[in-house]
Amino acid sequence: MTDDEAKVILEALGDKSRFDIFRKVCGRSGLTASDLSAGKAASTNSHHLAKLEKVGLLTATRAGKTKHYVADSDRLFALAAWMNTCAEDAVFAKLDQDLLNSADEG
Repeated sequence: MTDDEAKVILEALGDKSRFDIFRKVCGRSGLTASDLSAGKAASTNSHHLAKLEKVGLLTATRAGKTKHYVADSDRLFALAAWMNTCAEDAVFAKLDQDLLNSADEG
């Protein structure tokens, strides 16, 4: 996953409604838009679902007139790997800084 791809995903999840929808879909199988509406307007919910689908976090399958949404585990694992790389970079940067600080003190 590139930094730009991760940025698009994280920006999509930065919206509270989209984040809440995404969390509801994770770990559940085939939720529909009406399952996820929670009192929100259908058009608003549809907009958020479309955005999550566009960035690859959700996939939808159609059964008649109804779409069923699931989290895309491959995309999630790619995002998790990208975040793990960021965490490793941060650890190494901190170690470098700690070494510099201890050399200055010694």
